[in-house]
Amino acid sequence: MWNGFKRLAAVVALSMSATTAVADVTFGVVAPRGALKASEQWSALADYISERTGQKVTFSAEEPGQAFANFSSGNYDIFLTNPVQAANAQSQGGALLASLVKKSGKQFAGVIVANANSGIATAADLKGKKVISLSQNSAGAFMFQAVQATQAGVSVPADFGVYKVGKNQDDLVKLVEKGVFDAAFVRSGVLEAMEKNGAVDMSKLTIVDEATADGFALRHSTALYPEWYMVAAASLDPEIAAAVTEGLLALEGSAPAAQAANISGFVAPIDISPMVDALRLLRVPPFDS
Repeated sequence: MWNGFKRLAAVVALSMSATTAVADVTFGVVAPRGALKASEQWSALADYISERTGQKVTFSAEEPGQAFANFSSGNYDIFLTNPVQAANAQSQGGALLASLVKKSGKQFAGVIVANANSGIATAADLKGKKVISLSQNSAGAFMFQAVQATQAGVSVPADFGVYKVGKNQDDLVKLVEKGVFDAAFVRSGVLEAMEKNGAVDMSKLTIVDEATADGFALRHSTALYPEWYMVAAASLDPEIAAAVTEGLLALEGSAPAAQAANISGFVAPIDISPMVDALRLLRVPPFDS
């Protein structure tokens, strides 16, 4: 009987040990097109990470400013975000685990979309105009365009006649289409997605400073920058971080999580220095010294 009790105690102890080894990993995602769209896009990736690591993964999606505040406050263990926030996260001790590869590739850009009747042909023409963007923490829907405008001699947003911040890129485009605003800043790919869904009449819009780049088919105004990164908080267990990285790099484009997100997968982190250089140009803290 005593031996049986010892065997039972050993089983219970083993079970408790296995239970305590499972962490609750919080996974945050930036949601520039709204939390609902982001949840539809990325929740399957959260499930995939949970399966690959054996950890419970709690997922949440927030607009860019709130998402980064959550990461900075220690509310996210892993954080899928744009290169602006990834560079800031790295400066806070975060580790770049992997780079996102979208169907369009490893890079993306910003679009300055203007009403066709606004008279805006170049970034320099934004002076005195009514402009709307996402928050100034947004890469493809503010920061990239801010670099473009700064290089054209425009102080952003001080030189705009009216400047407002929105929360959903689709809405920004529609406001410009209706003439409520002269121009909007959105990331590459948004216009194509809206056009595919019949949500925008491109004949009423123009792409300011439209550029071309080899191997990049999406319409854009700015230089190309690194795509999003998966970032780990400094406090995350290194073994869990390594397991997350391994799982991301193993994700195939045909996998359900990749299909739901409309991505090709992830690769080892690509050089983030072009983004850091842009942040220094704009003197954005902590890159302003």
